[in-house]
Amino acid sequence: MINSSGYTAPEAGYYLNNYSQFNSYPSDITDATILSYTYYDNYTQLSGFSFDPSKVPAPPTNDNTIVPSINSNSVKGLVTGTKLRIMDPENPNGNDWITTVNYYDAKGRMIQSQQNNLKGGTEINSNLYFFQGMAYENVNYHQNPDAKIIPGANAALTSIKLDKKYKRNLGFGGNDQVWNIQQSINDGTAYNIAYYDYNHLGQPVVKQYTIANVLQEYNIRGWLKHIQARNPVDQDINYFNETLHYDQGFGSKLYNGNIAGITWNYYNTDDNAQKHAYGYSYDQVNRLTHAEYRNNIASPNNWVKDNFDYTNSNISYDALGNIQTMNHRGNIGGSPGDMDILSYTYAPNSNKLVKVSDAVAAATTNALPDFKDNANEDEEYTYDDNGNLLSDANKDITKVVYNYLNKPELIAVGSKGKITYTYDAAGNRLRKKIKDYTNATTEIWDYIGNFVYKDDQLQYIINEEGRSRPQGVTSGSQSGQTKFVYDYFIKDHLGNVRSTISAAPDSAQYLARHEIATANAEQLVFDNIAAVREDKPGSINPDDVKAAKLIANNPNKRIGTAIMLRVMPGDKLTFATDAYYETEPNHELDNSSAEDIVTSLTAALTGGTVGGMPVSESGNSSNLINQALGNAGLGNQLENILNQTYTGNGPKAGLNYLFFDKNMKLMNQISGSLPVTATPGVFNNISHTPVVSTEPGYVIVYVDNRNIGTDVWFDNVQVSHYSGQVLEEDHYYPFGLTLAQTSAGGTPQPYKYNGKELEKSFGLETYEYGARQYDPQIARWKGVDPLANKYYGISPFVYVANNPVKYIDPDGKKIVVHHNKESYQYTPGVKPAAGSPEILMKVHEAAVYSMQTNMGKEIWNTVGNSEKVVNINFRDATVADRDVNHFQPIVNDRKNEDVNLGKLEWDYNSKVLVGDGPFVEGMMSPSTVLVHELGHVVNMINALAFGIGGKAWSKYIADTEEENFGYDAQYGTKEERENTEKHEMVYIDQINALEKAKNGSKGSHQQKRKNHDADIDYRNNTSDVNLNPSQEEQKTRFNATK
Repeated sequence: MINSSGYTAPEAGYYLNNYSQFNSYPSDITDATILSYTYYDNYTQLSGFSFDPSKVPAPPTNDNTIVPSINSNSVKGLVTGTKLRIMDPENPNGNDWITTVNYYDAKGRMIQSQQNNLKGGTEINSNLYFFQGMAYENVNYHQNPDAKIIPGANAALTSIKLDKKYKRNLGFGGNDQVWNIQQSINDGTAYNIAYYDYNHLGQPVVKQYTIANVLQEYNIRGWLKHIQARNPVDQDINYFNETLHYDQGFGSKLYNGNIAGITWNYYNTDDNAQKHAYGYSYDQVNRLTHAEYRNNIASPNNWVKDNFDYTNSNISYDALGNIQTMNHRGNIGGSPGDMDILSYTYAPNSNKLVKVSDAVAAATTNALPDFKDNANEDEEYTYDDNGNLLSDANKDITKVVYNYLNKPELIAVGSKGKITYTYDAAGNRLRKKIKDYTNATTEIWDYIGNFVYKDDQLQYIINEEGRSRPQGVTSGSQSGQTKFVYDYFIKDHLGNVRSTISAAPDSAQYLARHEIATANAEQLVFDNIAAVREDKPGSINPDDVKAAKLIANNPNKRIGTAIMLRVMPGDKLTFATDAYYETEPNHELDNSSAEDIVTSLTAALTGGTVGGMPVSESGNSSNLINQALGNAGLGNQLENILNQTYTGNGPKAGLNYLFFDKNMKLMNQISGSLPVTATPGVFNNISHTPVVSTEPGYVIVYVDNRNIGTDVWFDNVQVSHYSGQVLEEDHYYPFGLTLAQTSAGGTPQPYKYNGKELEKSFGLETYEYGARQYDPQIARWKGVDPLANKYYGISPFVYVANNPVKYIDPDGKKIVVHHNKESYQYTPGVKPAAGSPEILMKVHEAAVYSMQTNMGKEIWNTVGNSEKVVNINFRDATVADRDVNHFQPIVNDRKNEDVNLGKLEWDYNSKVLVGDGPFVEGMMSPSTVLVHELGHVVNMINALAFGIGGKAWSKYIADTEEENFGYDAQYGTKEERENTEKHEMVYIDQINALEKAKNGSKGSHQQKRKNHDADIDYRNNTSDVNLNPSQEEQKTRFNATK
């Protein structure tokens, strides 16, 4: 629109001329770059959008618990839309925006939002609600005009409809908990993502997936003690099993909530399968100092670390928690050894890390994911003025550029490449671009809500329990269409993804015909084809004229076509080939030794591919091959395998398959060889029945000829790989470093430690947490905690107070509840962890109840979304302590810099008696009292939003001063009156209406105050903070107090 002054909205000039800027800060914004707009009250400035009733789902028939979503124009005071600038480092002067428009029903519930996305499409989300206000259904109409066709499909999905339903337990004692999540894509068959069951404390005890049941058990104190994920049909198959030990089972017996040790095992079909264990030690302030690894091999009590050792030891700290030393053990060359012996150096009088030294040479552990000491400088890490990492000499990070939110826009990694990130002005990541200088390639990842694209090809859609992956249908009546398969993330007690399992396992066929016409495709997955391709003897078929010719006394031609594939437990593989030789071999001539075969095989595979992916991109480069084939005893093992199948007839040649476990050790029991049939002069087919993989690891399949003097041809080398249900397994050191070689995955997925995304490009090995990035190799954040003032006794770079066994680092926890000198973060509406103190559970109970109303949601969300902190304390009321419930703000001229707003004291056992004079007229419940006190917090937050010294802050200070006469005197202060009228009274009207609608005449009724007179009704036995007591005491006399 154009106003009379000639400015076009949303240019800054429009607002300067149409809105009062009196006493605002800054006073002049004509030269400012506007990053975001928030619109209220109407849709005048939001042209191009309109409510679309056709996109709103209809309520189910014959179910009056779900109400229709009807658009309302009563949006006064509601956020009708936002505009967020797109912050693209490659287009810093761009003027592109993400615009969101919100539509509401008459109760102020958002029933539809519309938003443009980075790809030029529109996202429309429509909602249905239960009568009580909880979400029932969300329908997401997603668009990506640039979407490309996925392999096996005929057409690209440029539009996707994602329909999700949340079924809840609304019966007696149900607590509105979700018991089923159902999803359909493009109006296809509804798929049950999960069913849930809970115990009497509201803790989840069963998650039922299509492919697994996840069982969770708790001890008498409500602490999680056991997680088991097993196949629902064959319960002998376990996908993951973890037991947590607190005061039994390990040498340390801990009673303060710290975990003394854990045991776990991954995919197996035997309850007595090999188990792994960590035993933990802590210092006096609960910081982890040692994690001792053991595994159980032969008997239940035989815990050893002779074959594997992942101990994390010698962890020491300074007074603020900065790590001083830390050691890691790992498997080096097939046996346990020191992987890291780290020492940390910090700038004087600072928390800034400047140098890490490793007593273990980087070349020793090339194949492992540990810290590599690639620099020996006085200053290996540099920072900007905000404490963000600018360079890392050990990882060759030469430059990091941050935006105004301290989020990285550019990470340059020496001559390897760079990563650029695009965000909106609220900090939501929209795009990641990886430019690889070495391979001259560029990958572009787009994040559109839960839809993730790579180079415009949809990779997956994230859901509550995992992801949905698109697949092209290659056969049957639906051939060419796109279907979606569901993968589940099995997590441990910290939310670490341990196993990724699929409800619809994949299959793959690999065929090498050796023809020139098929060379490009075959060389993407097979190795050594070009080196051995020759004319095929006896063939008159013009489409079948080439084969692999192997010559035993030529080191470059004794090994032929080869392939290396990742395998997981339960995978089935079949092998076949056609083989030909012309005349019977002379067995008196020497044969190539097994050692010669290993040498040639190493040369053939190094620099090749792993399941279609170049070894150089597999994460461990050629070290993966060298570790598998570099074992000094492999030659003898291979000789034994070959001799077991050779009959003495025909040449010593054939197709061989070698399985290696997660530690790259040969698994003799399932490895084998298919010898050439003793029939010269014709191509004979040799094949094998399916072989089942029992461990995560790799299989190497190759053809060879060891018979000197007799040449052998191979053609149509075929490997059929039928994936099992386990796609990937991941296990971790305490601070998040991946245990080496336990993470072999057939279908890699990036969500690992704490369920966060791991960035592996260019050796970064960094987790993206949203607010900042985490480096598990050195167990430190790459930037300062945005809420560092809250934890003034801990270094802002420290991860989870150095207790990663018990805690994770959640984002956006702004409310802190105190109990017995301990602090607990609380997010409105999110149930606290099992075993939390009663005050925390009561705060949650009050929040859930009051957030059924618009005023309750507004107050709780304002406090919860603020960067500031309010501290809630329990104060036990007595008859003489009538001023027990109150908020005491911290007021000073540095309030904008301080994170702490003040102290709120609340007694959830006492009710407030309300009256006008000497008689009681009614009561207010404890939850209403808490809403009132939080209303004071909201007033302070709103005043601070305009800065110290502005009119709003000055008015707040003045309004909190005691009034001795006039209308405000009956409330004590003007701020008290405004809070009572604006927050408390409105909330009471809404909660009374809700109670009446739900329970009729039996619904509780709370009395509004005409002043600030009130008294405490002390009972100390209130079981429910939400409902009012009986009104029998209306005639009780009391002394009115504040």
